[in-house]
Amino acid sequence: MSVSGWYELIHLVIDKKHQRKGYGEAVICLMIEILQHKLDCQEIVIAYNPKNVGARRLYQKLGFVEFDYNYDGDPLMKLQRS
Repeated sequence: MSVSGWYELIHLVIDKKHQRKGYGEAVICLMIEILQHKLDCQEIVIAYNPKNVGARRLYQKLGFVEFDYNYDGDPLMKLQRS
């Protein structure tokens, strides 16, 4: 954690042979739980590769909404704490 309270997960990669088994969703849900409830994070922002349709669907399922693009042109999604 930095002084400003900024947390960053650079990449989340699930091996192809283990994809579509719920591991990615479990990791993201745990990350949300820790950030929101243990670290009092109010907003979580995720960038993803636009070719990764599965990731986009997962993030939408978990409540993330698209709002902008990062410096590489990848879509950004955010989740506001309710």
